[in-house]
Amino acid sequence: MTAFPCTRCGACCRNIGKLLATPVVGPQLEAVMAFPHAVLADGSCSKLGPDGCTVYEDRPLLCNIDAMHARYFAELTRTEFHNLNIAACRQLIREQRLPMSWAPRFV
Repeated sequence: MTAFPCTRCGACCRNIGKLLATPVVGPQLEAVMAFPHAVLADGSCSKLGPDGCTVYEDRPLLCNIDAMHARYFAELTRTEFHNLNIAACRQLIREQRLPMSWAPRFV
């Protein structure tokens, strides 16, 4: 089983405030409501450090693509779910004008 190809670029971490403000219905609301870290005024996660996520190995469910798939999106194949998240990741990287070389590749 292949893990989500996160490059740890921090694009999602810089936009966690936007994600948490997006209306969510359904069981995945639990993961949104359980987000344990502070969101800074610029919308970034308080656990984002200069070298990326400082709690990556123990990151919240919302930040763990594979755990989110297993818990809430098992009706999709792992590849389908990865590709949906890769597309979102690539969009965030474009919006933030980060190098596209940081973007994960579709599986």
